[in-house]
Amino acid sequence: MEDMARERAAAKVFLSSLDPGVGKTQAVIHFARSLVAAQDCREVGMMILVGRVHEAEELAQALADVREALAVYVSDPKVNETNSGAEPGQAQILITTQQMIERRLRHSGTFHSLAEFHYAGRPRMVRVWDEAWLPGEPITVGRRAALGLADPLQRRFPKLADEVENIASRLNGAARGTLVDLPDFEALGGEPALSILEGAGLEKRQSGYDLLAKLLRLSGQTVRIGHDGQLGEALVSYADSGTAEMAPLLVLDASGRVRQTYRYAEQVRQCLERLPGAEKDYKPLRVGVWSRSGRKDLFHNAQTRQPLLEGIAETIRSKPDEAWLVIAHKDKAGVLPFVKALAGLLPDRQVMAGSPGDGPLGPVVCVITWGQHMAVNHYRDFGNVILAGTLFMRDSHAIATTHLAQGREVASGFRPKDEVAATAAGEIRHHVLQALCRGRVRQLEGERCGAMTAYVIASERSGIKDMLPDIFPGCEVFTWRDEPKPLSGKLQAALSYLREQTEAGVQTISYHDIRTAAGIKNANHLARDITTRPEWLEAMQEQGWEADRPARRTVGLKRTTETNEDLQEAA
Repeated sequence: MEDMARERAAAKVFLSSLDPGVGKTQAVIHFARSLVAAQDCREVGMMILVGRVHEAEELAQALADVREALAVYVSDPKVNETNSGAEPGQAQILITTQQMIERRLRHSGTFHSLAEFHYAGRPRMVRVWDEAWLPGEPITVGRRAALGLADPLQRRFPKLADEVENIASRLNGAARGTLVDLPDFEALGGEPALSILEGAGLEKRQSGYDLLAKLLRLSGQTVRIGHDGQLGEALVSYADSGTAEMAPLLVLDASGRVRQTYRYAEQVRQCLERLPGAEKDYKPLRVGVWSRSGRKDLFHNAQTRQPLLEGIAETIRSKPDEAWLVIAHKDKAGVLPFVKALAGLLPDRQVMAGSPGDGPLGPVVCVITWGQHMAVNHYRDFGNVILAGTLFMRDSHAIATTHLAQGREVASGFRPKDEVAATAAGEIRHHVLQALCRGRVRQLEGERCGAMTAYVIASERSGIKDMLPDIFPGCEVFTWRDEPKPLSGKLQAALSYLREQTEAGVQTISYHDIRTAAGIKNANHLARDITTRPEWLEAMQEQGWEADRPARRTVGLKRTTETNEDLQEAA
């Protein structure tokens, strides 16, 4: 930051990947104060870009002692007014969101041309990006999701709606890697992209609005088709955001040492340089692994969720006097909320959604969802954290992210599968690191983390158990709950057959074929031996199957019909 202020920094993105709790944010706060106090830096402006509005508010509160030189500039005018001591153009320290700068770059050109972010008549020299950075946005648009955009477009943009339906039709059954030349969407709509987006009548911050924005960004591009298992085909590409052109730019991301995207930006794009790190010793951390799938859809089914809930509740009861943080998947409409279901198994404990607030920490059980596991410090004194499943990337998204990080167009062909797999594994490590570091492990006692026990539900196939020593060097990994005994006989035969059909891309399976594969002669024994067993129900959910009920009579299985917005892969 000193080199940026003195205009000595190279035009690079500089990555600081100090672990959570080491003091990256405090270093920024102290530098901002020093910059305001420095007499020879009166015309040197500083910009701090955060991921969420509440982070901007918290940072402004920490810098209240230099409020007269500070402005908050986010989408909420009330937040700006409450936290600012000067107008944005006159404030030496400007706090804004990453989303705002990306929107401006998308519609207004280069960073240096954005006068609204200038100070003393020029771009701010000190630029800090807090948390995850990518040089753009990976873009994927699934076939079913694209088809859902046709209706809202039809009233005002009928030609564009017809073309979106045509694109969805071309995606259906297309081979992985197929090239698709997309038309000029603005020409079809007869209006600029922003006007089309606003005129479609979709609510901002809703999935349909975001999806249409992504599709419009692909206007005129040559993209390729990816496959996402039961979700079907998807358009795959990416769009540069222009944030790499903000260099010199300091990125503060604790996940920098575990995410593959930064390695690609460093080694392939060659736009990034790592700053020296400081190792944190995780020996006081114990991580237990329950080798079961914790997919989102398993938690959205009362029957497959119950054994997982019971295991979580039993573990919490083992430490009746301690506080617990549970990170779970978002609830699904029509299914008893996770908090209520867990509270029903823990009648003697206070189970609540969100933070317990200030004051002495008692034996509370707090539940937050994935998406709330980043950049919050409310749980830093919790000695027990449970991850009820872990977020995973869809394959098409991993491909798009790999190409974005490397700066390679998809038109030249998809990158090798091992490179894509490295990207996906890096994102798993990122989520696990960030989620567990909401608890006491984020604290620093000398060179060691705070003592904490973590519990993770993750299948063997996810590879998370083997990743843990790399994510938390020095930690102890143990078996949280005993793994189920290997299955045999008819159930195992049926499960093997189901896996074979899944991998073959079959769309329907009859109960007759399942009985044949399992060696069951009496049709009345199928439910007893196979279809009501928890292992079978879990496998169905994990592999993307549901009951096939034509004329209200179950005759077998069919592929699930969830859309990209309905399913967030987790295991």
